[in-house]
Amino acid sequence: MTIARRISTAVLAAACTAALAGQCGKKQSGPGDALPDGYKSPYVPAKPEAPAVPDLPVAAPAPEAPRSRVHPASAERPYLMKAAEEIATTPEAREIFGFLADPKQGGFALKRIESGGAKGRELARKALVCSHRETRMQAALVLGNLKDGAKDTVRALMDAVLLDPDPDVRAVAAKAFISIHAQEAIPALIRSLKEDPFEAARANAAWALGNIGTAAALTPLRDALTDDDTWVRLRAVSALKKMKARAAVPDLIVKLSDPNAMVRERAHEALKDITGKNAGPDPASWR
Repeated sequence: MTIARRISTAVLAAACTAALAGQCGKKQSGPGDALPDGYKSPYVPAKPEAPAVPDLPVAAPAPEAPRSRVHPASAERPYLMKAAEEIATTPEAREIFGFLADPKQGGFALKRIESGGAKGRELARKALVCSHRETRMQAALVLGNLKDGAKDTVRALMDAVLLDPDPDVRAVAAKAFISIHAQEAIPALIRSLKEDPFEAARANAAWALGNIGTAAALTPLRDALTDDDTWVRLRAVSALKKMKARAAVPDLIVKLSDPNAMVRERAHEALKDITGKNAGPDPASWR
């Protein structure tokens, strides 16, 4: 081996020795050492990404304002209520009011008021303005069952139909005129049919107007055939049938296409009864 070659080999050996010495002296990373920025271990699974936050739902439309429970006529004049103790001032009256306050005792109230004659009926009229709603309802039922057509009774029931703040009481008061055929009550019943926000009150008003049978009710009853409530339309058809209102035949033909089957059937019956013929349930056959 030449001298030059021996020198080159020695230099290369020295370089390798220095490199190994540097690697051996370098500090190795331990478990407690900080990892370099951006380091990702191949042994640790990546955390799942958080799901995207969904868009907030579109705000729901504001709820409709609740419909009024009172008849518009109540704004025209006051309708004062009285406590039962103010009205029933005798032991007998207090007993009757106790019956009126309990719907299960309505039969006893009817018998006691009927047996009391004029005084009993006067007490029932006064009960129409009692602050207890069940008492007012039962009083209206009793007066209707007694078919009391006295002017004072009719006037008191008319006020209840329009002015009572409770819709159920107004409905029962209107129902009383199904039995009490008082011509004086017609304007109040027409207003009830046209304006009361409570469906049962309107339906009972239509029923009563049909039983009273007045020409003044013909137009309001025909208008009621388009009421949103099924029972109001049904009662209006029945009332026109009972009145044999020939002027309402075109309207009743339209009701053969009513969305409710009961109304369609009743309209067909009314047309047969009014016209004396049967052209079937198809509206086209009546035109």
